[in-house]
Amino acid sequence: MLPAETYAAFEPPRERAGLARLRAPTVGDAARLAAAGVDPLEPSAAQLEVAARLLGGWRARLLATGRARRAAAARACACARAATVPGATDGERTVFTPTGLGWPLELAEALMAEYGISFDEAARIPLCRAFALAACVRQRHGGRHAGPDYWERVTMRAKKRMKRED
Repeated sequence: MLPAETYAAFEPPRERAGLARLRAPTVGDAARLAAAGVDPLEPSAAQLEVAARLLGGWRARLLATGRARRAAAARACACARAATVPGATDGERTVFTPTGLGWPLELAEALMAEYGISFDEAARIPLCRAFALAACVRQRHGGRHAGPDYWERVTMRAKKRMKRED
């Protein structure tokens, strides 16, 4: 058994919305959503319909109710958010904030530099995979995580369950 985030990196989930499926948000989708005023990792309830239309296309609008589309979009964004492992820099926690050049662009550029792929290829990578790869690169280059990694999260959840059962 591997952590769910590891499986999502290899096989990004497609969330069911009625008879349609929404694809996992990509690095490029993060920029598109942000341009539409939608937080790609934590969209508000009002922003979920925009996210659902982007991730599901016209089929989702025809084959799913609004409630099903919004729920699937929330699950897709939550999966991407769960894949993040913040990095540590000089003892400080590094998080995705609205500073610098914009994290979707910086993430795409880092993937291009690390793996020798084009910008368009980097933009098509699902966020759950891109964040997992970014964490792996950081670890391989000797960087530290400022938050729990995937296995630590599994251990923490197990400890919480055991405490509740006591």
